[in-house]
Amino acid sequence: MMHFDKVASAGWFAPIKPFFFGTPIFDPIMIVTMTLVMIVVMIESTGMFLALGDMTGRKVTQPMLAAGLRTDGLGTLIGGIFNTFPYTSFSQNVGLVGVTGIKSRF
Repeated sequence: MMHFDKVASAGWFAPIKPFFFGTPIFDPIMIVTMTLVMIVVMIESTGMFLALGDMTGRKVTQPMLAAGLRTDGLGTLIGGIFNTFPYTSFSQNVGLVGVTGIKSRF
């Protein structure tokens, strides 16, 4: 029932067209909805940053926390521009640090 002809004939590399699905629409209801969603994401990210700080024995300062939240926001913005899901931190990765005990990429 599935045909993969287009997948087989697709090139290995293709340029990504920003805003392929159209330019953003600024509807007040959508803005309020996404603001509420982003507040939840910020709270989740804050918890993950603090948990990682505890696991690694490094104190998370307010500037470090602000930088992490800004980076999460920037990743979400870049994801939207290039037609993909938002890039955000995931709690599964924090759990892996606790399970494996590996606290450094080195």
